[in-house]
Parts: sequence; structure tokens; C-alpha cells
Amino acid sequence: MGPSQPQPRSARFGLFEVDIEQRILTKGGLRIKLQEQPFQVLAMLLERPGELVSREDIRKRLWPADTFVEFDDGLNTAIKKLRAALSDSADNPRFIETVPRRGYRFLAPVTTQLSAHQTAPANPRETPRSPFDSKIELTTTQVAGAVHAENVSPIAVDRASAGAETLGKWRLRTLALASFLLTALVLVLLGWEAHRARWSSRGAQKKISLAVLPLEDLSPNHSEEYLSEGLTDELVTDLANIPGLRIISRTSAMQYKGTHKPLPQIARELNVDALVEGTVLRSGDRARVRVQLIDGHTDEHLWAEAYERDVKDILALQSDVARSIAAQIKLELTPQQQARVLAARPVNFDAYSAYLKGRYEWNKRTAESLKKSIAYFQESIEKDASYAQAHEGLAEAYSVLPDYDVMTPGESYPKAKAEALKALELDPMLGEAHATLAVVKEELEWDWLGADGEFQRALELGPGSATIHQWYSEYLLRIGRISEGIDQIRQALELDPASPLMNAELGSVLYSARQYDQAIQQLKKAIEMEPRFPYAHSWLGFAYERKGMRREAIAEFQKAVTLSGGSPFFRAALAYGYGLAGNETEARKISAELSRLSRSPQFYVSPYDFALVHVGLGEREQALKSLEQVVAEHDIASDLLKIEPALDPVRSDPRFDLLVRRVGLAQ
Repeated sequence: MGPSQPQPRSARFGLFEVDIEQRILTKGGLRIKLQEQPFQVLAMLLERPGELVSREDIRKRLWPADTFVEFDDGLNTAIKKLRAALSDSADNPRFIETVPRRGYRFLAPVTTQLSAHQTAPANPRETPRSPFDSKIELTTTQVAGAVHAENVSPIAVDRASAGAETLGKWRLRTLALASFLLTALVLVLLGWEAHRARWSSRGAQKKISLAVLPLEDLSPNHSEEYLSEGLTDELVTDLANIPGLRIISRTSAMQYKGTHKPLPQIARELNVDALVEGTVLRSGDRARVRVQLIDGHTDEHLWAEAYERDVKDILALQSDVARSIAAQIKLELTPQQQARVLAARPVNFDAYSAYLKGRYEWNKRTAESLKKSIAYFQESIEKDASYAQAHEGLAEAYSVLPDYDVMTPGESYPKAKAEALKALELDPMLGEAHATLAVVKEELEWDWLGADGEFQRALELGPGSATIHQWYSEYLLRIGRISEGIDQIRQALELDPASPLMNAELGSVLYSARQYDQAIQQLKKAIEMEPRFPYAHSWLGFAYERKGMRREAIAEFQKAVTLSGGSPFFRAALAYGYGLAGNETEARKISAELSRLSRSPQFYVSPYDFALVHVGLGEREQALKSLEQVVAEHDIASDLLKIEPALDPVRSDPRFDLLVRRVGLAQ
């Protein structure tokens, strides 16, 4: 590298951040130990991303001439340690590519910050500029003037006017607003890609991050909550599929429903550049929608628009509205973007209403709410059999029923597969449907290669879906690709940082990776966020147990049983804890309760639950028989055999190894 070439002070790629001056490497905020020579090799590669860095260049810079004989071994060792720190592979590299006999090339996109003496502004007191420092004129002159000149939020105007109007009976056709609202915002945000080229020239090279705050329902008494939450959910889903945007998931954004926190504070807490908020109001046959885009750093209104239309004309006008917004921001869409974003397929109003109600219940994630969601999705399909999203929602609901002890895998997974295939027949671009197919292939069919293909397609279509990253993480963990599984769950957490589920899932993955101390720390964090989440308490109990902290483990298992209302799995985990602690009486009492529940049609008790109890009691033969039943029934727990730490007491038995192989895996 010539002396005139800028020297980076820090760099970022994927989840990794490198402070070159301080010699610090972190991943997801956690520091990774890396020795001096591997770190210096990394620094050289980051100085020239995408370029070949020759072995000779590295030797001249890092190895003195008198150590030439030791150079080959030293460099090979340094590269090996560097790849290990980055969880990279020489055979299938994501970061460091070997160019045989020549050198190495850094493959991933790199964002760098130059050394202070090269980037210092003329005024040292100048504050960093927002990525929105070049104002984007996106709206009509009247709306922009009202927002900027008067400094009055259009949302506040709507709230004031809502009480003054006499509202007629709200009808389900309000749902038609979602089509043009989503399309308009998608087009506006696609327009950011054109502006990002200008920002990049000024050093703003990171993805633009956005959170959609819960849209506010201005109906009397807020009686249409499922509408406001459903529309928010749909908007998040649409925006998450746009390349170049990082969209915070619904769960994290929903915690701000009804909050009065300053918007810049919300932006800081979610680590986003911008926020979207809006209201929906209907009076008789007239509907009014206001939406605004706000700079999260400065609280400046970047864009605002108000629509008022006759409800019966909404679907007919939606494409015109979208195209007019695109024209105002001089947006040039690719043919693929036009086909995906501008093509608004009319949907039966009643079908869409039922679909949103289904999503509202699905998001609660309880056994009863999942049953209700299935009924609503089925109602939606009855009213419009060609509605792909309703089929996809039904597929997702069926796919998680075994996790809630509602239905056996043999009953639920074939239904999930059929609905996912139907959804893809109607709309091949539904990433979530591919993810559901992947889960079926993984857990029911043991088609591990096929599952990986479906997950890859799902991520291609829905890269911003935290759920897809979460499910893929679980798959990678099951097949033994531990570091990749951890990386995927961290990506899910980046998209959904305030979600207790995603935080607890990270703890679960760390537990399965046998990183018990880190798992305990992460699960405690998840429980602080949501103390009533039974899975977090259960996973913490298992982590405590592997650390030999049996009193603490039993306390967490007891909490999980109470919070779940006595779910069979959590009872089995408690019995497992009692057994290992030597309390055989309590363990056998719970085992008898599970046997009684297994004979009831209202409960599904997995044979894995009994296997756990037997492991806790030290009953190897009975545990193996229960695990044989797990495999014979294609129970969802069969994919846990390769990695579950709780099964270590029976793992050395040759019969256990045969079970793992029957599932299609090898220990």
C-alpha cells in the first residue's frame, strides 16, 4: 500500500467490528480474542477489500527478512486463527478467500472509518451529520409546508379532529387502505436507494434502518385494535423485503404502542435512522390516512402525506397514488420492483379482515390464540380461496402447533405443507412459505438438504424477516453448524432487538452450543425483558443444571410450569431437575401426571418428555426406549438428538448413535 492511501481507523463487516488502532475485534458487541499477527493480517486485508493481497506483501510488512524461513508456517497459522475467529471456512469462505500460491482476498463488503487526522472536519466542534442531511422532497408543497413551516405534526392534527367529527359505523372496507398505504411507503423508501449513492459519496455507507411505529386507530374507543396492529404488521413485512433497508421487526416496534417517548429517544433505543408513524380515520364512506417519515436523529419531518378518498374508490386508486408518489420523488423502478410493488391485486374485503384477525391472534403465540388464528385464516380462505397470504398464515399456524402441545407433528405438519405449497402456487415470492416448507422438511421428513435449500430461498425473498433467520438458526444448530447458527440468531436479534423471544432464543442457542455461562447471562436478560416467558425460564433451568446449580435449576423449572399453566414439556423438565437432584418422589409424581395427560385427547405429550424424566432418574434403558419412540413417531424432538446437552448421559450408548443416524444425522 502506498503512503498516500488512506489508513482505516476502524472497519465493519457483517456482525464484526474492528478497531484497528486499539487492536480490538468484536462480534455483535462481544469481544473476540485474536493474537497480534492474525490481527495484523486482518488489518491488511481490510485496507484493500476485494483486492488480492499477496503473500509477499504480507511478508514484507509483518515478518522481518531474517525470519523468512519461518514465514510460510507463520502465515498459514495466522490465517487459520483468523478464520477461526471469524467462523469462516477455507472451503466455503464468506470473508477470506485463498488465491493458491499468490495470496488472499477479503470477500465481504467493508465499511471503514478513516484515521482522525485524515477525516477531521474544518470545525472540530461540528457534530456528525445525519444520513438524511440532504433533505428529500417527497410530498406535495402544501403538506410539506404545513409540516415544516408551522412545525405541527399532521398526526396531532388528526388526533384533534377525530373528537370533533361524528363517526359512522366503521366497516371492514377500511382494510382496503392497507393496499395503497403499503405501496406508497414501499415506493417512497425504494426511492432512498437513489439518494444513498449521494450519501455514500459523503461517507454514509451503512444500510438505512427504519422502524414502523404502531399505526394509530382513531376510531371511537379504539375498538378496531386488530386493524391498527394488522396494518402495522403488513407494512413491516412489505418494507423488510426491500434491499438496502434494515427494518425493525414488529415485536420490537410494538412496545412503543401508546408511548409518549420523544421520537429521537425511540430511534436511539431501536438504533434506527428513521421512524414511520401514522393514523387511519374513517367517517361514513370517507377515509383519511396520514403518514409521516421522521429523521430519528433530528426529529425532522422528512416526508408527510394525507389521503382522503371515498372508500369504494380506494382499490381503483391505489396504483395511481403509488405512481404519483414515485413521480414526485423521480423514482426509477426496475421491472422486477414494478411487478412486485406496483401490482396491487384486489382482495375481498371480508377475506382481508379475517386474515388480519388471524395475524392478530397469531402474534399472541399462545395455544388458544393459535387455535383462533387458524379459524380466522380458514374464514379468510373461504371468502377468497386465491388469497395467498391467508394460506401462508394458515401454514405457519399449523407448523408451530406441536410446540404448544396442541397437535401431533403427524397431524399438523402435512397440513402446514399443503397450505405452504398452495400459497407458493398463488404467489411464488412468499419467503415465509418457503421457511415453513423448510421446517416441515427438517422436522417431519428429515430432508436436511432440502430444508437448507428452502431456507436459502426464504432468506433470498425475505432477508429482513427475523423469524426466518431464527428458524434457520435452529436448523443449523440441529445439524451441528454451531457457529453459523449463532450468527443467524444474532442477525434475527439485530432485526428484532426488543423481542423477549429472540433474546431468549439466543440464550437457547448458546446453551445448545454448550456455552453455559454466556447462555445464563443472555437468558437473564430475556427474563428481565419479559419475566412471564416460560421458555426463557426453562432454558435457564437447563443451563443451570449443566453448571451443577441444581437448586437454581429447579426454581426456574418451577416458574416455567406455573407460567405455562402446566404444559407437559415444562412439567417433564421439572421432573428431570428433581431426578438429578435426588428427589425421586417428586420426579415420579410428575411422571404419573404426564402418563395421565397422555391419555387425554386434549393434550399432546411427547415421548421426549418421558425420555427427559428417565434421564433425570438415571433410567438409561427406559430413556432409550422413549427416544426410540420419538424417532419412530417422527416427533419434533427427533432433530434435537445430535446436539441436546440434557441427553449427554445416554449419548455414549451405541443404540443412541443408531437413533441419530436414523434421523439422517451423525454424531
